[in-house]
Amino acid sequence: MSSTSLNVLSVLFPPRPTSLLAATATATVSALAASSTGTANTSTPKSPTRRLNYATLAQWNSPEIAYLFLALTILMTVCILRNLIFKAKTIQTKTVYVYLSIWGLARAACFAMRGYSVTGANGENYSFFQWANIVASLGFMPLAEAMAVITVEGFAIVFGFSKKLASRLDILVKALFIAFGCCVAGSVMNFTLNRPFGSNMKDYTTDLVLREIGFNGLILLTLFSGIGCSINLVYAVVTRRISTKLVLRFNLMMVVTIVQSVLILVKLVYITYRNWNPQQLRDETAWYTISILPEYIFVMFYVSHFFARVFDDIYSEMNESAVIRDLEAGTPDLRFNAVTPEVKDKQVSGFATPDLREGGGPRRVGTPVGAGGWFGEGGRVHAELPALPESDKQNSA
Repeated sequence: MSSTSLNVLSVLFPPRPTSLLAATATATVSALAASSTGTANTSTPKSPTRRLNYATLAQWNSPEIAYLFLALTILMTVCILRNLIFKAKTIQTKTVYVYLSIWGLARAACFAMRGYSVTGANGENYSFFQWANIVASLGFMPLAEAMAVITVEGFAIVFGFSKKLASRLDILVKALFIAFGCCVAGSVMNFTLNRPFGSNMKDYTTDLVLREIGFNGLILLTLFSGIGCSINLVYAVVTRRISTKLVLRFNLMMVVTIVQSVLILVKLVYITYRNWNPQQLRDETAWYTISILPEYIFVMFYVSHFFARVFDDIYSEMNESAVIRDLEAGTPDLRFNAVTPEVKDKQVSGFATPDLREGGGPRRVGTPVGAGGWFGEGGRVHAELPALPESDKQNSA
């Protein structure tokens, strides 16, 4: 078969790529065939060059699903921001909602960019496709940190950590999260922006090492959250540092976090498997079902303030108990009849004492308390004392 016939068949029946590597190879072979045909027979007009649609090659196919998840993300983010601004009372719950808000913004950008890429010929813009892929790969990480915050705060409450110890543990977890997140981000960005389309990360040692450190670290943080909340669940009853009326809700929050850790662990295992087997489970259905759906189930628990509110209630109760203890330990007895030996012979400022001499009435001692004070206007006692009998007067004299 002549080269002209091969060129005509390749235009009429273009092959459908099954993977990124196959797509790149097919495009290269077609370009070489067209080039050789044009060199061999200059009289034959060249067919127009077809640009690669990178979104299609990556098996991004459904703009409708992308825009549906965009609308769902916006709705959930609005609910989270409402909880952050109007309902959260403590720094603990506000921190959780801040991380969830970052997730919402990242996922909204992800699906907006994805929907745009799979619409028409927009997927031919390679630079835009690269950034859409980066945002999609990194948007889940705030969820891992939100779980870690819940776990650390649970430890602090159940085991009675001091503020200093709880702060150090919180800083340690955040530092680990930042380190692992930077490893994942560096690996994804460098591989996506600087490596040829369709490359295998196994061929690039630096990117591979960063990826493994980052994802394995996030898996460890997820396991830490699940195991830590299981410990909190048991010891919340044993240590009895939480009141009976709140311990059930606290344990419910721990159960929710355990379920969330399982969801994120499923996602991370899927990503790890796909990283080592880049040609498998790349279809859109698998990605939405195994990778994206667990995130939205995770966040659904925070659309309402019901679960996270237990931290507000616990810390509010702790503050009230601390105030009561301070009053019981350090507040003097202000009752009227309480007179200590040290002050029984001294005049007390603002008090009105009766004059028991003959014909005596109330005698004011010291300076007045003031209008509306404890003992009436101007510090004067309004009630007159009854006259004493003659026998009592003589005894008094």
